[in-house]
Amino acid sequence: MQEKLNHQPGSKALLTLGENQYVGGLAAGGPALRQRLVVCLHQPPSWFKLHWHDNATLQGLGAIVCLSSEAADYLQSITPDPVFKIRHGVALDFCQPPPIPSTANPPRLLMVGQWLRDFETLERGFSIINKIRPDIELDCVIPRSARNSEPLIRLARHNNVRWHCDLPAGQLRCLYQAATLLFLPLIDATANNAIVEACACGLPIISTAVGGIPEYVQADFGELCPPDVAEAHAMAVLSWLDDPQRISNARLKARQFAEQNLNWEFIANDLFREINSVIS
Repeated sequence: MQEKLNHQPGSKALLTLGENQYVGGLAAGGPALRQRLVVCLHQPPSWFKLHWHDNATLQGLGAIVCLSSEAADYLQSITPDPVFKIRHGVALDFCQPPPIPSTANPPRLLMVGQWLRDFETLERGFSIINKIRPDIELDCVIPRSARNSEPLIRLARHNNVRWHCDLPAGQLRCLYQAATLLFLPLIDATANNAIVEACACGLPIISTAVGGIPEYVQADFGELCPPDVAEAHAMAVLSWLDDPQRISNARLKARQFAEQNLNWEFIANDLFREINSVIS
């Protein structure tokens, strides 16, 4: 990419996977190169405090794009570069609610992913849920390489937990569509793939009030619990499952939120308008 930019002096480059693409060589480029780069950064401030050893490499860029207000405030505090916040979008034409809303019996919870997921709260929370409602089932979509933690080993002792990995996109969508609630305890986040996919599929969400997640989950289609409090996550799940009408209403609200806020076409138009306003 650096060679292409050097041969096209008027061009700009958007690095959509900034943490990897930028550090992989472009961070060493001179001022003339850096000022033509727009770098999209996905990780929360906690990650940068642990791993980004030289904040000077974030200075002199054309712009920085991030996915939450918390991340934007943090990045603006360590660099004078223009910082834009966009929402994390989702493929609305693919991720859609089922033709007939799920009325799974027994109810099914869905957990997806590994990065910054709070497996400890997941396991402790589900153990509480299971004592009160042993009929509830949990689907976990977690790569095998990430299943070596003690909480997941304890979770696997439950016979009503099913494990999935390496799913084609269509099968993953089916799990979203068949679930009753997304149950996604988190350690930290800016945005989250599973949450925006759940929204688009009309799946209500129980997750954690960390990072940028409150910007993606509203009270009319989900509930956010205090970090590290398994009891709060469990009680939220049980409360929602006791109110089928609330879940039914939330399905519609989740999809509406996705259509109004997570449309990639609208997000891209806003982003390029912002980029063109600061890079000539």
